[in-house]
Amino acid sequence: MAEKVVPTRDSFGRLQDGTEISRFTFKNKSDVTVRIINYGGIITDILVPDKNGKVVDINLGFDDIKGYEARHPYFGAICGRVANRIAGGTFSLDGKEYQLPVNNGPNHLHGGVKGFDK
Repeated sequence: MAEKVVPTRDSFGRLQDGTEISRFTFKNKSDVTVRIINYGGIITDILVPDKNGKVVDINLGFDDIKGYEARHPYFGAICGRVANRIAGGTFSLDGKEYQLPVNNGPNHLHGGVKGFDK
């Protein structure tokens, strides 16, 4: 039977507009911890014990919400509508052409200007 992991919740800070951001921590009996915030479902920490039992963070990210609110290279972001680029920010579906916002030179990258990481 699978181990039941009950998350804890604490504050990760506030956005510039004052919105409170919560962090949820999941920890199992093997001392593996994952922390996720309710700002785009971003994974902020993945803590695992090394071969000597020392717990280390193997996730790239920021220590507070300010780093995630600013422009960053999608640290911890879950995949959204698009994982990669749509060349020229356009695609065709059923014969109709769609123009997407471009945010990577002439391309649409990872969901656009406001992707799922926000």
